[in-house]
Amino acid sequence: MKTKKEELFEKAVFAFGAIPGNFKMPYRFWAKIPDSFWAKIPDSFWDKMPYSFWDKIPDSFWANMPDSFWDKMPDSFWANMPDSFWAKIPDSFWDNMPYIFWDNMPDSFWDKMPDSFWAKMPYSFWTNMPDRFWAKIPDSFWTKMPDSFWAKMPDSFWANMPYSFWGNMPDSFWAKMPYRFWAKMPDSFWANMPDSFWDKMPDSFWAKMPASFWTKMPYSFWAKMPDAPLIKNPYIILWEDIKNKNRKHDQNTFGEIKDYDPNRNICGTAMCTAGHLVNMAGKWGYDMANKYGFAITAFLLHKKAHPNYPAQNFGSPTQESAMAYIEWMAENEKDEAPDYENRIG
Repeated sequence: MKTKKEELFEKAVFAFGAIPGNFKMPYRFWAKIPDSFWAKIPDSFWDKMPYSFWDKIPDSFWANMPDSFWDKMPDSFWANMPDSFWAKIPDSFWDNMPYIFWDNMPDSFWDKMPDSFWAKMPYSFWTNMPDRFWAKIPDSFWTKMPDSFWAKMPDSFWANMPYSFWGNMPDSFWAKMPYRFWAKMPDSFWANMPDSFWDKMPDSFWAKMPASFWTKMPYSFWAKMPDAPLIKNPYIILWEDIKNKNRKHDQNTFGEIKDYDPNRNICGTAMCTAGHLVNMAGKWGYDMANKYGFAITAFLLHKKAHPNYPAQNFGSPTQESAMAYIEWMAENEKDEAPDYENRIG
């Protein structure tokens, strides 16, 4: 049986305006309120609640609130909360949130959430979200996430993400991810990506990857890349041209050439091994290099010409080791292809 005072309160609450911070409601009061009560509370009631009201609520309050309570919270309720509000919410609060709670949030909710909100999300929060959750997150959510957010996610998080998560990510997501984010991805992550995943990657994704990223890619990754033209005996060409001063080799630079120009004299342009291989491939080479970078383009060209020989490290080997590699590969080509004068196929 409700007391008379309780009955009066349930009616009086709709007339509340600003509530002073020292107005304390016992938890047992909230725990007894039926779902129908929360459904009738107007938005204006929650909008006027001072932060001091929420700050005093015990953890058990959040964990026991029915779905209907969260479903009806207006955007202004969440948007007005300071960082300290999000930082104090226990993990159990987020774990218990029904999907409908997140699904009803407008873009402005995600945009306004402080870093402290995302940093404390437990693993279970992310893994329990269905595909449609990821699809509705606005670009601004991904671009504002600090590196620490991504760094704390275990490998299993990424491995469990449905393809729709990756497929719906905007260019800004890929462009912002630090290298250490990609470096921690297990091989199985890359191997399981469908062709459509690679097709949508923006140029900025490929261009920023260092050579060490490519060396860890499984063969299934390379099999999905565009087919490279066959350059016959590329290392004989390169080695002979270097000796005859028709090409200049410098392992510290890809070279200043960024676009294909069949009439350009390159004898005075210093380029590393990757730069020279890209140049030999003509327009295809520069188109690919501008999209994927010189290192990956050179690897594809090497793989096409010599699938059974290891490629050079197109990162930063010493000049001496790079030159030794070119000469070694030239000798291999001479042994295997006496008709090396037929240079480009």
